[in-house]
Amino acid sequence: AKELTNDEKIGKILQLACQSKWTEWDELINLDLKWKEILYSFSPSMLSFLLNSIQGTLPDPVNLRRWKKTAEARCHLCGWKYCSQVHILCSCKVALQQGRISWRHDSILGSILKWMKVSRKSQKEKGSTEDRMRKLPTLKESFVAAGTPRPTRKKPQQTPCQWWGDTQDWKFLSDKRDSQYQIPPEITCSPLRPDICIYSLERKSCLFVELTSPFEDNIAEWKVKKSTKYDDLVRRSRDNGWNTKLFTVEVGARGFVNTSSMALFRFVGLTSKQCKGIRKELSTIAIRSSYFIWLNRENKEWIQPSKVVD
Repeated sequence: AKELTNDEKIGKILQLACQSKWTEWDELINLDLKWKEILYSFSPSMLSFLLNSIQGTLPDPVNLRRWKKTAEARCHLCGWKYCSQVHILCSCKVALQQGRISWRHDSILGSILKWMKVSRKSQKEKGSTEDRMRKLPTLKESFVAAGTPRPTRKKPQQTPCQWWGDTQDWKFLSDKRDSQYQIPPEITCSPLRPDICIYSLERKSCLFVELTSPFEDNIAEWKVKKSTKYDDLVRRSRDNGWNTKLFTVEVGARGFVNTSSMALFRFVGLTSKQCKGIRKELSTIAIRSSYFIWLNRENKEWIQPSKVVD
């Protein structure tokens, strides 16, 4: 048989209604899985789940009916008559009530919060602006006499993040299913609670982070919704004299991360190497969580497991 060229393969994929959805995810970062990661990070069954979920070929009730394996396509948990993988991984009412979907969300959120604290700790270890100025060599120390070998230059350190400043009173708050917070009244009074609130009373600076873990097809829509939802909150806090920033982070149920989501980690001073590691960590947590949700799609009992960590 004649081997198809890459263009011919893509053209054939685009003719498939279900399997070609992933070709429309222009704003998402590719998973970029390497053989080493595939062999050591994913079991064969988890890898099969991931590949089939991307292609839209998981044996969910809708597909089983399409393949004439069953007569109905009802959800085993809530009885919804059109139970697709989107329904199972993101929108089943019983799964939402039992905390299955929020469990994946909170697992990803825990990783984001961890890296925010890593950034803050790294800034503290670098010392204050005055301390860094004292470490700069004097003119005499910088002078190299004639005939003296030039000293080996040390690799310049990354420019410290300006967001954290020299203040020491930064507070980290997060909104999870089992623990909520209220925005401090010094910032503004509001019933809204972004997933993460990091603030300094001394610096009058506040960083809001809102995480969404929807189906990849809906990421662009959810980004707009969440940004619009908190516009008024950000405006009122700024009216109170606060330097407020809002970042939205979108990590799809199948591990694809929105390109714009990485702006948060660059903003707080994390390196490019760290950002690459963060993206892979968020993807892995999302995939593992969704796989566990998938495995329990027919199990009506749900015991809240520990948060997934990479």
